[in-house]
Amino acid sequence: MEASNSSVIREGGGPRRTGPGCLLRRKAMSENKEIISDSGASSLCKMCEAISSALELDEALDVIVKSAVQRLHLKASSIRLLDPSGSVLEISAAYGLSDEYLTKGPIRVERSPVDQEALAGKIVYVPDATVDSRVQYPGEMKREGIRSVICVPLSFKGHVLGVLRGYAGEVRAFSDNERDILCILASQGAIAIRNARLYRRMKTLSLLAREIASTLELPLILNLMVEGAAKGLGAKAASLRLLDRMGERLTVSAAYGLSDEYLEKGPVDLRKSALDYEVITHRKPVTIMDATTDERFHYRHEAQHEGIRAVLCVPLIARERVLGVLRAYDKVAREFTQDEIDFLSALADLGAVAIENARLYKQVRDKYDRLVQDVSSWHS
Repeated sequence: MEASNSSVIREGGGPRRTGPGCLLRRKAMSENKEIISDSGASSLCKMCEAISSALELDEALDVIVKSAVQRLHLKASSIRLLDPSGSVLEISAAYGLSDEYLTKGPIRVERSPVDQEALAGKIVYVPDATVDSRVQYPGEMKREGIRSVICVPLSFKGHVLGVLRGYAGEVRAFSDNERDILCILASQGAIAIRNARLYRRMKTLSLLAREIASTLELPLILNLMVEGAAKGLGAKAASLRLLDRMGERLTVSAAYGLSDEYLEKGPVDLRKSALDYEVITHRKPVTIMDATTDERFHYRHEAQHEGIRAVLCVPLIARERVLGVLRAYDKVAREFTQDEIDFLSALADLGAVAIENARLYKQVRDKYDRLVQDVSSWHS
């Protein structure tokens, strides 16, 4: 069967987990280790340079799995990233594995003890995957010719993104040096993934800033913001609510990805919505992991019907005055990363200034129109 070196990229988030991680052990730095020998260090530097110089994320991940196979003399290697729910590991890159094996079925974390351990920050070694109860697909591994497996976490600052696996065609052990090399590759992969996500969001923010700055039409500004929020975060939907003149109610001014039925459920009364009250009072972002059960969310039943679970809400502030809130909604219960919070906060800051400018422009334009009418009436 022909092996597949192709990669499929899906950028999924995941829940935060803490653990010992995949740190290089100090004993790996002793002089008798191959990892820092002249030839080993040179080869390792070239490998890291190839990863960091890759222009696209899929290219970087392909370099990682290919390097794992070549450096450790493995049969194959793969990278799987957590989907937004944190419950499924989706294939993102592979080298040396057949298409049949790659499409065998989803890797569900709850059914894969090997990956559960790896996602907890451990290096996991499976001597013989064909008979090990921790493996989800032992039969498929046997048909693929896989025996020993080693699995290391892909993590960045305590945030686990997925796993890097190495597959051997025979029962074999993995030395400390080999484990360290896999840890380095996993670390490089986690950095590449995070950088790619940051770059994508920065690019989105830059494009939105230009578009928002190019118009003084308030409806267009609001629509650009909600669409950019949803797409930039890969979220299900987004909405923007502005405070009324009394500062007591929030009314939907723009939305993306939400049904008419949900939008027509009614205004948000600050006295009944602890979420929005907290955001506006403290002028800070607030996250809700599951809107269907969190008492701070005003319309829990409607959220469940709409398919809304996680919610990120940030304030819109211009000239020290709170104008309203910008929300992002996800379809799965999860935590939002600090990068995601920073992105939505930056978009809200840009949008708040644009909203205030559009309002001022409308006031000036209205005054001008009234003046023109008055002058015309004088000469009529």
